[in-house]
Amino acid sequence: MSEYETIPMVTTGVPTLVPARARTQLLHLPRSKAVDVIFEDIRLTVSTGSVFNKRKKEVLKGVSGRFCSGEVTAIMGPSGVGKSSLLNILTGFQVEGMRGKIMCSARQRKNGEMKTEPLNKKDCCYIMQDDNLTPLLTVREVMLTAAELKLEQSMSRKAKFILVEDIIENVGLSSTINTRCNRLSGGQRKRLSVALELINNPPVMFLDEPTTGLDSMTTQQVVSLLQSLARGGRNIICTVHQPSASVFEMFDHTYIIGGGYCVYQGSSANVLPFLQSIGLPCPQYHNPADFMLDVVSGEFGDHTQQLVDTATNSIWRSAPPKLHDLEPNSIERDIQTNHQSPPSEWYRFRVLLRRTFKLMFRDWTVVYLKLVVHCLVGLMIGALFQKCGVDGNMSVSNIGYFMASAVYLSYT
Repeated sequence: MSEYETIPMVTTGVPTLVPARARTQLLHLPRSKAVDVIFEDIRLTVSTGSVFNKRKKEVLKGVSGRFCSGEVTAIMGPSGVGKSSLLNILTGFQVEGMRGKIMCSARQRKNGEMKTEPLNKKDCCYIMQDDNLTPLLTVREVMLTAAELKLEQSMSRKAKFILVEDIIENVGLSSTINTRCNRLSGGQRKRLSVALELINNPPVMFLDEPTTGLDSMTTQQVVSLLQSLARGGRNIICTVHQPSASVFEMFDHTYIIGGGYCVYQGSSANVLPFLQSIGLPCPQYHNPADFMLDVVSGEFGDHTQQLVDTATNSIWRSAPPKLHDLEPNSIERDIQTNHQSPPSEWYRFRVLLRRTFKLMFRDWTVVYLKLVVHCLVGLMIGALFQKCGVDGNMSVSNIGYFMASAVYLSYT
């Protein structure tokens, strides 16, 4: 392999020689700003009970916090306390019954100034707990289809191909690049879901329980991937149910909800000093995450108000981690500008039409089996209504033939 590679530029179309070893740095596009998510006094009220006996239940009771860029934030708590509800509120999926203020603070890379503004949904992505991937397409085909739908239409296919290959390599899916999605493991499917959102490189990423259903080794790999993405200047926010001790230490910021209140917000390393400050030392060789959830659940008595009062102190938050160099060069800025304009609707329609035909030919139950069934039914109907079109005594059979054909075609 040569020391240089030829990469077509997006705007001019003129190939430019770039060092091969710098390809990842060039095409793994950073944002020019880091976005901190700020929310104040978030309250959520839902209706429970039957139609004639409706009751109001307050799920979130005035929670506030700040999720900083460059950090992996884990929203934790017992089942039913409102972890996913808070995530849905921050992403805009939950609007009914919600009160409060959601903002973002964007740090400009050029002058370092802080600018507070409403959270822009275009700066966010939401990765659901269930991975809705196209089962009959390979990893490369899914990524290329997403690139065609998201990236600028004028960007050459070769540049998109290199970008897709780079993202696949960064998330550790190079060995399964030609594997269909229905044959991927749970951890590989989760990493592919993250890779699909990295195509347009959002500064804020929300994930709903990304470690659910994964073994301990795969969970560590997924969290390590999220940690490396956060070091690139992104704001990674996820809900976690009950992590192991080793995984719990990998989170930069922990936001724990109990009884509708925020009972802790700070570094995962400061959980034990936090509990000791209120007279609840964690037993030796005990998982700090499990012990914290036991305290929040009331296993050792009701300490909710004491936890809420102590959690307001900012000393529990550690210093922000050191980020990678995010200053883009002139070539990166040129490509990054073209990422902001999505392709036309007609172009997207053609991309989806090509994908539909590819899926049809790969699914034998849709094409081949139906083709055989249509031929057999056609022969059967032809034998039953033979000569009914030329025999006047069989005019009623024409109506029967029409009804049989209409019913068959409507159900197939």
